[in-house]
Amino acid sequence: MGGKVANRAPACAPVRYNGGMSYAMRLQRVVVPKPWAGSALGRLFPAAAAEWPPGTGESIEVGDLDAARTHVANGQYRGQTLTQLMETRRQALMGQLAGADDLPDFPLCLKLIDAREPLSVQVHPGDEFHKGRRVRRGKSEGWLVLRAEENAVIYQGLRPGLSRADFEDALRNNQTPHALNARAVKAGDWLCNPAGMVHAIGGGLALLEVQQNCDTTLRLWDFPRKVGPWRRLHTAQGLATARFDLPLPKIQRAGEDTVLHDDGPLGVRHLRLSQPLSLTRNWAGFTLVTCLEGGAEVSARAGNQLEAAVLAPPDTVLFSAEFWDFEFYPRPNCRIFLSWARAG
Repeated sequence: MGGKVANRAPACAPVRYNGGMSYAMRLQRVVVPKPWAGSALGRLFPAAAAEWPPGTGESIEVGDLDAARTHVANGQYRGQTLTQLMETRRQALMGQLAGADDLPDFPLCLKLIDAREPLSVQVHPGDEFHKGRRVRRGKSEGWLVLRAEENAVIYQGLRPGLSRADFEDALRNNQTPHALNARAVKAGDWLCNPAGMVHAIGGGLALLEVQQNCDTTLRLWDFPRKVGPWRRLHTAQGLATARFDLPLPKIQRAGEDTVLHDDGPLGVRHLRLSQPLSLTRNWAGFTLVTCLEGGAEVSARAGNQLEAAVLAPPDTVLFSAEFWDFEFYPRPNCRIFLSWARAG
């Protein structure tokens, strides 16, 4: 992949650090062209539209992928990648998650996705562990639907009654979509997609994706494209990775204050605010704060230091593990999306 720079977790006692990361870090987004891309992001977020040239399929807001690393855009660590921060400020950034594994990269990636056409049918690997410690990061992910055309779907798993053998037969006969379970979605829906789940994002969708920071995608089948590039398939490896026994995740609605996911490697919480809100986080590690609508001022406290950030859609700021207490002062029609990593 190439790019152009353009709740309820288990309670844990606050730990204060002196790591010198007590400010709201902004990341410089990376724009990635895709053959299935549309033009929905510019309509959803007109203030940032100039940063997304035609053909933008992914806007990586936070990421530490080999082919697309976001750099800090402000403050003391301006110009550094998240990998560099993990090398020099791991404890301050990650807090109680710092010792969960020895992997050098930042654990989460956050993207905006603009899918005019369906993506490939694919599967992602899971974490690998040795003696109880994660030694390779897998890719579990989740999607918040920002925009959905009529009859838009996300494919997850197989149609009821079909088996792995039926799916393999559909692959051989170029009938793959007919074997997949098509799930109708609309704006405001949240879907978790665990590693090992066979899936495809359908066309006519704009999504916010939060995922483990892993860029391994195994393509089982691709939809016909009017133009290339035609992308490599990984059928044998993908079938070996796929888990056809996974239960189908529930589609959840993003309410006024909804913990949409808090399991495995990540947690997410959706807020729709009409008045100020004070929040003390009860998850370990850093916090990503993304503004989806309206705008807000966010004040966060690290020890005796108060840090403020003004957010407009689709801004994301990264608060290190030093920050536990947050206050949100919303503008009209404010929507905030919080995401964090977990040790599980």
